[in-house]
Amino acid sequence: MIDSRARHELKLELFPFISLFLCVIGVLAFLQNLMVMGEIGSTEEAEAEQAQIFQTPYRVDVYPGNILLSPPASDLSERLPDLALDERAGLDAIERGRNTILTIGGFNLDLTVEDNQGVLGVLFNEIVTVNRLAESRGYPYEEYVLLVVHPGSTDTYHMLRAMMEQAEFRYLRVGLDIGDGTRPQ
Repeated sequence: MIDSRARHELKLELFPFISLFLCVIGVLAFLQNLMVMGEIGSTEEAEAEQAQIFQTPYRVDVYPGNILLSPPASDLSERLPDLALDERAGLDAIERGRNTILTIGGFNLDLTVEDNQGVLGVLFNEIVTVNRLAESRGYPYEEYVLLVVHPGSTDTYHMLRAMMEQAEFRYLRVGLDIGDGTRPQ
């Protein structure tokens, strides 16, 4: 006969399962940290191996209704020596134009971006040409467009950014700064 008074209640304990689960999670977290540490070290080494590129801004001040172009100091001959004759002629033309702009204190476009797309297209093409020459010859030099947006000029800025989204200018680096509204003397 079976005694019904002596019932044994079955107890389900989760201690072994939880402790094993936590141990596995801890080991996986430790392994993940090791892998991340290895990746960080390898990226730092890769960055250290890369040549440092001298980046130069071509400043474009965006005011309400006009744009002021201020090219970098023209030392392209020194930065990009040993070019072919035709490449040197193109670079010299770019350098002469920039020296002229620097002499008069910047090139002022008093109309909207739409009216000056040709001038801006030439400017951006010059930067692309200089960057491609430097990259093809392995010189550590790159120019980028530094847009300085002054108060009240967001419409002009957006038109300029739309122009820079064209396929031929898409790979130009662009920096952004906020101006205080004062114009250079």
